[in-house]
Amino acid sequence: MTPRPWSLADAILVFLLAQGFTLGAGALIAGALRPAGDLVRVDKALMVWIGLLQPAVIGMLVLLVAGRTRAGRRTLSGLLDWRPLAPIARAGLAGGLGIKVLSDVVVLVEQQFVSVESNNPFLTRPWLHEPSLEQAAIILSLVVLVPVAEELLYRGLVYTALRARLAAPAAIVASAAFFAAVHLNPTLLPSLFLVGAGLAWLMERTGSLWPPIIAHVFINGVAVLGSLLVGPG
Repeated sequence: MTPRPWSLADAILVFLLAQGFTLGAGALIAGALRPAGDLVRVDKALMVWIGLLQPAVIGMLVLLVAGRTRAGRRTLSGLLDWRPLAPIARAGLAGGLGIKVLSDVVVLVEQQFVSVESNNPFLTRPWLHEPSLEQAAIILSLVVLVPVAEELLYRGLVYTALRARLAAPAAIVASAAFFAAVHLNPTLLPSLFLVGAGLAWLMERTGSLWPPIIAHVFINGVAVLGSLLVGPG
């Protein structure tokens, strides 16, 4: 029997450790800066450090989990093989466009019945619309670092672990449900589920993490660009 590269428990543990580390670091940063009394400064520091720390922690934990066994190293290496580049790039861009359009349609339909609250920080923090190092760091995090880290975790670890036990449709649904739930935004659950399912399908179809990474970069990049053009909410 082919050894499994990692378990679903490993994937969930990585998620919990990353969340715990990020919350702990955020509490320390807020505690250190709160005496200054400048709430905007505290908010900027928290956004930047969490935006940079969390993807780095997730990436390191994924590498540690995958690197424990030969099967894990071989599986992750295969998922991160970028060759052939052109089909991978086309699949990622086409997938990202399709997922973005469909998820936006779902949100538009949902808005006819309920108020949809976005967790996009550019819609709630006016200072993110002012050119600065903090703005550049948050854009880098949202458009590049977060997509890479989330794909390593949710499609790399979680989906692969589920796929070892379930047929592709069931694994796609289960991983998408987990992806939507952990974003903690009930009003965006349908849209987030569709995004998670689309990204998992891309990995299933191509056998590579790069198409969902590229698609995720595209989706987040369009969201950030739109927010910058529209202005603060």
